[in-house]
Amino acid sequence: MPVQAVAIVVYEGVQALDVAGPMDMFSEANTFLNSADRYQTVLVAADRNPLRASNGIQMLADLTFEEAMGGFDIILVAGTPAPPETELDPRLLQWIRELSWRSSLYGSICTGAFVLGSAGLLDDRRVTTHWQDAQALAARFPRAKVEPDLIYVRDGRPITAADVTAGIGLGLAMVGSDTAPKRRSKWPSGWSWLRSARADNHSSAPI
Repeated sequence: MPVQAVAIVVYEGVQALDVAGPMDMFSEANTFLNSADRYQTVLVAADRNPLRASNGIQMLADLTFEEAMGGFDIILVAGTPAPPETELDPRLLQWIRELSWRSSLYGSICTGAFVLGSAGLLDDRRVTTHWQDAQALAARFPRAKVEPDLIYVRDGRPITAADVTAGIGLGLAMVGSDTAPKRRSKWPSGWSWLRSARADNHSSAPI
């Protein structure tokens, strides 16, 4: 498995745990992988200006959307504590719409699914989001097939996670799927459930 390029999309008001959870997970996975097999994770945003997460933490993007046009293996859109009520940045929607077609997997954490929907990427797809927001997601994007009782869903290349902890679990399942069994057997006991990630009955399909 070659190095996997991962982009996490951030914007003003993003939930910090939606960003930190997957980043820490991929970073931790790298400590058990050969250098050629690791994940390279970057934050991508509309510009390099500092932005504030919902809890007040300041973030800086590694790349702007304009700089990040080369494509990624995995793209994840972080969510916010509540579904976005204002119009989303058109630069964000254009980037995720264009880059989704160049990635192996693209998806969202929690309410990041609303960003995917606004970009037209949920039509006729099975998806999930936080259970409190599932009805709103289905109402706003009626062509989406919302699964409120699943912690994460994969429908082809799109992947969506219900909440912060589900986002971490989704990332772990992706790592477990990517990594050869002989390498997984060397991981700490706390990660042993990844060996059966493909059979996880809380997900809709193997990752």
